[in-house]
Amino acid sequence: MPKVNVSKAHNTTLDEAIAKTREFVAAFQAKNAALISEIKWAPDGRSANLKGSMFTGCFTVDEQKVNCLIDLSFMASAFKGTVEEKLKRQLDKAFPS
Repeated sequence: MPKVNVSKAHNTTLDEAIAKTREFVAAFQAKNAALISEIKWAPDGRSANLKGSMFTGCFTVDEQKVNCLIDLSFMASAFKGTVEEKLKRQLDKAFPS
């Protein structure tokens, strides 16, 4: 499956980065509810696994950056560039430099 891997430095505390990442994922889910079937957060809030009809993904947060890894299905592979650009824009918006 095609993979999209996007990272963004957050320049905040870990707790702030976790909170912003939760907001980012919640906003993504609200805008794309038909695409996302499940989101599972780790108990410490440092990662979330997402599942949808055409992808699986994982968001991770550490002391320096937020990372998003998305595995697209074969049918969604044509949208790899679009998905990558949207993720970059949204992460830049959530974590301005």
